[in-house]
Amino acid sequence: INPQLVKVFEKFNQLQSDGKGKLAIEHLNSSYPKQEHLQVIDLWYIYWNKSMYYLNYEHDLQNADLYADSAEYILPQLNKKNADEYVKTLFLRGDLFLAEKRYNEAFEQYYEGKAYAIKNIGQCRLSNFTYKLGNVKLKQNKLGEAITYYKQALQENQDCDAETFEYRFIYVQSKMNTIAMVYEMMYKPDSAIIYYQKAINFINQEKPANLKDSVFKERAYGVVLGNLGGAYKMTKNYKEAERLLLKSIAINDRPNYEYQDAMTVKIKLADLYLKTNRAELCYRIVNKLLKDLNNTDGNDEQQNAVKLSCYKLLKDYYIQ
Repeated sequence: INPQLVKVFEKFNQLQSDGKGKLAIEHLNSSYPKQEHLQVIDLWYIYWNKSMYYLNYEHDLQNADLYADSAEYILPQLNKKNADEYVKTLFLRGDLFLAEKRYNEAFEQYYEGKAYAIKNIGQCRLSNFTYKLGNVKLKQNKLGEAITYYKQALQENQDCDAETFEYRFIYVQSKMNTIAMVYEMMYKPDSAIIYYQKAINFINQEKPANLKDSVFKERAYGVVLGNLGGAYKMTKNYKEAERLLLKSIAINDRPNYEYQDAMTVKIKLADLYLKTNRAELCYRIVNKLLKDLNNTDGNDEQQNAVKLSCYKLLKDYYIQ
């Protein structure tokens, strides 16, 4: 892949993480035409990144599908050694089926990918297909089956001989976090706390090789702390919940970190304040959040969820 294009994609992804989606897609659209001598692999990554953006950020399924079609169309022109790109294309189509609520087709797509992974790309990447099968079950509200797939994916990840930061660290802590979140959905906060704590212990053991990985580690730590705080709130251990939520916000409520996740954590904290008779603190957080939302170009679905939570908290505040 063109080294200059790699830099474009890095900035594109960072802008999305900072809640600047419109700037991200403008940056990508204005930058890649300037790159000379684009190869088929470069075009594939442009189409794939655009499809992922429209799917996960804008939730514009029509454009996401259009760019996925383009990625699939040029896929046969790639070298047979491009197994990663083939796998990502399978994932992308499966994710689109999932977003369109075509659950059987999504499951079949991921299952096909898993069969391919077993033959071609090894145990580490196999785990991500198992994880995607869990995502289908989660969307169908089959939480017990989802947990089973997620635990299997975690075991596959831990059994493989991972060399990259992505497979050695990112996917492992993410799967632990997901298992805990599903336990929360099942109203089993004690089990959730166990897996959040496993994730935190795992994160703390990692020794990043560079600044970029170190920042990712800290961001992930902040996300899990916020989730753990939410689980403690479910158990009504408000003192520990408040400590963890405040710590999470302190880590991620800044540029280049998980700014949008920090908004969700603030909702949890505001709700905690309301539950513990500190309504004015709740009001201050919600009021500031609503102002911030008006000035942030973030993920539409996530921001709408935060906005709805703000309005619900305001309603509860006024009827107290």
